[in-house]
Formats: sequence, C-alpha cells, structure tokens
Amino acid sequence: MLTDLTNAERLEILALSKGRDEAAGQACLTRLSAEQRSAVRWHHTDMSLAYLKACGVHLPNSQSVIDRFHVAKKLGEVADDLRKKTIEPTSEV
Repeated sequence: MLTDLTNAERLEILALSKGRDEAAGQACLTRLSAEQRSAVRWHHTDMSLAYLKACGVHLPNSQSVIDRFHVAKKLGEVADDLRKKTIEPTSEV
C-alpha cells in the first residue's frame, strides 16, 4: 500500500499492489509520475529489503525512515539473542 501522509488530517491511499516483494513495491511506485517520485523526500517502510530496494530505485531523492514498530521489534530480537549467548545456564542441583 502506498499512502500520502503529508496531511495528517487527510491520509490518501495512492496505490495498492498484491504481494510483499520488490515487484509489488515497484508496481505501487510506478503509479506515480517521474516528477512525483523525484519530489518525495522521505519514505516510511518496514525493514523489507524488497521495499527498500524498490524505493532506492524509484525514489532517488528520498531518505528511508523505518517505522518504530519494526525498529523496536528488531532491537528486542537482537537483545534477546545477545542475552541467550552471554548468559550460560547454571548446572546447580
């Protein structure tokens, strides 16, 4: 789903595409004109490499902003992995 979030009081859906791959991202982005794509300054995505790649190709003047939910989720996963690796279980009986 490609949305315009420039006006918080009036969110606008610009394009929809089936799937969660790079082709789906490209299908949404190519619905915008070249002029519209070059005017985009920031885009918000999850951490999908497919979406990041599609945005990198089609939004040349745009900076990627990863949404808070996915940043917090990834931070929790990394912290949990580190905790599991650094804390040795004790074998006290």
